[in-house]
Amino acid sequence: MPSSAKPSAPLDIRNPALVEAILDSDAMAIWECLRRLDRASSARQIAEASTRPIGEVDRALEALLAAKLVRRLRVRGRRSSIGYKVHAPTIVVGFDRRDAEQRAIVERISAHIDQHLEGQLFRDSLPLDQLTAADWHFRLCNPITLDRDDLVELQRRVELVEQFLSTLRERRGADGALPTSRCNHAISIRVAPLGGHVLPQPTIEVTTQTARDVRRYAEREVRAPLSARERSVAIELRGGASRAEVAKRLGLSVYTVGTLCKRIFRKLGIRRVTELNHSTI
Repeated sequence: MPSSAKPSAPLDIRNPALVEAILDSDAMAIWECLRRLDRASSARQIAEASTRPIGEVDRALEALLAAKLVRRLRVRGRRSSIGYKVHAPTIVVGFDRRDAEQRAIVERISAHIDQHLEGQLFRDSLPLDQLTAADWHFRLCNPITLDRDDLVELQRRVELVEQFLSTLRERRGADGALPTSRCNHAISIRVAPLGGHVLPQPTIEVTTQTARDVRRYAEREVRAPLSARERSVAIELRGGASRAEVAKRLGLSVYTVGTLCKRIFRKLGIRRVTELNHSTI
């Protein structure tokens, strides 16, 4: 998180300029670049960091100023040109779900993410025939039944992923600066409550794997299935819990968890906990 920017209260979604800026992918890219620069920067400096034409940067800055997402700094002291800074390190928008007008705005933003932003990001994904052995391609889409406890646990685990991704977003280089270079992976996580009569669907997981992985997965199919207790332990481990945490949550001894881990690994044909991510448990 940039030290020069302080968190602010949620922005008002009823501000048309704010909504238009959020729906403007170029403006959002310039905002993020300016946030990463973490200092008052001129339009030309932003253009150089983002490798975008100065005209495009000027247009984006006007949209961001109208939305009150950035502020303009006057020429003074060592600064020989007008500078710009973000108001806060994140864009947080609040809305009242009971208000029909605000709900409509949220739906508009969601449609933009679904139809444009996400599609635009993944449009640039590498063709499958260009992937190398070091590349990882993963996609999972599945309706599922969750009770209240399941939802709470899912939220906890998604938050862990979000925290990890946030750490990567804020990772600074050797010079202490946040990178403004191009991104090399697109990630989308979505959880939404369902209405209507939606029946369960098969899990369809698409991921890159080596020939060795294919053989290993085929071998797992003929192995003995996990017991209920083994499956509970495997799910906890896959979620990132340590063996001690698993023991506490399931009311087992650490020794018992260790024994169950050995059985799980043997049955699934794996050698380490990280491989549980690619295992059917």
